[in-house]
Amino acid sequence: MGLCKCRVVTSLFCVQHTKNVCEKCMVSDHPTCVVRSYKEWLNDSDYATECTLCGDERNDGRPCIRLGCYDVFHWACLEKYINTQPPTTTPAGFICPCCRAPLLPDSHVMSPVAKQARERLLAAPFASRLIPVSQSPTPPSSSAIASSAPAQADIINSATQLSQMSGSSGRSGPTSRKQTAKPLEAVSVAMTDTDDKYAPKPVGAWLQQTARNRLSTSKPESGGSRLKITLIILVFVIIGLMTVIELLTRARPEIEGNVLLDPGMNPNIQTD
Repeated sequence: MGLCKCRVVTSLFCVQHTKNVCEKCMVSDHPTCVVRSYKEWLNDSDYATECTLCGDERNDGRPCIRLGCYDVFHWACLEKYINTQPPTTTPAGFICPCCRAPLLPDSHVMSPVAKQARERLLAAPFASRLIPVSQSPTPPSSSAIASSAPAQADIINSATQLSQMSGSSGRSGPTSRKQTAKPLEAVSVAMTDTDDKYAPKPVGAWLQQTARNRLSTSKPESGGSRLKITLIILVFVIIGLMTVIELLTRARPEIEGNVLLDPGMNPNIQTD
């Protein structure tokens, strides 16, 4: 990593001028220089200034082009290379003669070098051979325009009908407002009932809510079932009273015969 003269941190290195260079300065000040990464230059400082396609010097005054992979060729040599490819060559088959990278940079790559190379290649006469079919702009035919006209008319008609229906429903008067007010009111009541459902509640509120839910979900009971429930409650009450009385009667003899509870046996109490 190093600093370009424009104070931009970059890992690119101009081999001929032996200094770091960014892509912006590469386009403007180093159009024909050999540019590699600084690590590649440390591993191998040898470089060639000739065009790979023709073998002549790149800085001989003829126009050159730098591809997205930073390889530089004479424009005429690259054009001849593309035109000599078989007619059946797909756009993906046009690759750099040196590093086998794609000849046309991807449209998503917005670096200055890739952008300049893409603009020059797309402006050339052979640009149609480099563009994939999915990316080539195709103007709409007259038949497609004619077929889309009825569909657009149907969309406009349906939108008009919807607007008329909404307008008529809006002018239906206060009756519609009352009909829509009831569900909103019920929703608001339900929301207020469940606002604090996670908050701690007292026992009375919990029992009241349980009884309310029971009454709202239970079916109307007949007279016979109510009598049975009453009798069962009375039986449980009687059994509870008898249990309490039995416990009290059993505890009485224990209290009377307990020496610890006799005042006469207590040394701290004097009796006459």
